[in-house]
Amino acid sequence: MTKRKIFLSDKNQAFFDKNGYIILPYAEPTEVDKLIGDLKKTDSKGTRFLAYQENYQHKHDMHGTFWDTDKAYRQDIYDALTIFFAQAEQQYLSNYKFAQANIFIKYPESGYIAPHQNLTIVDESIYTSLSFWCPSIDTHKSNGGMLVVPGSHKKFVAHRATNFSWPLFDQFNNYDNDLWLSLQVKKGELLIIDDSIIHITGLNKSMEERWAFHALLIPEEAEPFICEADYERGKMLLKKFPDGFLQQFMPGKPTDELTIIQEIDLIQKTYSREETRNILCT
Repeated sequence: MTKRKIFLSDKNQAFFDKNGYIILPYAEPTEVDKLIGDLKKTDSKGTRFLAYQENYQHKHDMHGTFWDTDKAYRQDIYDALTIFFAQAEQQYLSNYKFAQANIFIKYPESGYIAPHQNLTIVDESIYTSLSFWCPSIDTHKSNGGMLVVPGSHKKFVAHRATNFSWPLFDQFNNYDNDLWLSLQVKKGELLIIDDSIIHITGLNKSMEERWAFHALLIPEEAEPFICEADYERGKMLLKKFPDGFLQQFMPGKPTDELTIIQEIDLIQKTYSREETRNILCT
């Protein structure tokens, strides 16, 4: 089957196919500052950008739209960030659309996000869902920057869900693993990752707040779904969701309102360190 094109540029496509990520020029630093200022103006009560939000999973010591229960706030962020990222989609991608948008704020000495692959929301044998990531400061390993395992995209867990344990956690929950690559993404630059790539963002050990603007995109023609593990029946449920759903989806909350489009056997595979390295070499 012919691989669905992601990028308008063949050069960008080739780099991304090999590595699972790419860093591209995008916004001026003044544009990033303006966006933060505009977002803060919407916070009339001073409560929109706090950490330890109420959610259906454990509380995090950083702030993320993804974990917030305020639906109006979530929609405001989607509206603002899809406008901010619209030119990037048009400039770099081949017929993609937005499915979700978030801000993630790491305050000093906070913000560890464990190693993971992002949720599966499209058939990855045909399509690629992408994440845009644009930081508010020049980022590196010590201030909450992004680390990835180059080439790890589409090689491990095919159906990823919020209620499904990630089998590679123990191998990658350590910065000393020599497979990690620390990405130096500058303020206003655009990092694009394949959502199936293994990645992590660590503690912000600086004295600056580290904002990151995030958007999730899928091909316009793809029919999106969300995965949910049914441990009692030993099945992974693939559930179709409508436009707008993902922006209001709360990780860990049951999705009984969605229609099941496919059931597959729930396979809880484990990977040895040797097997992991062999897979990455193929």
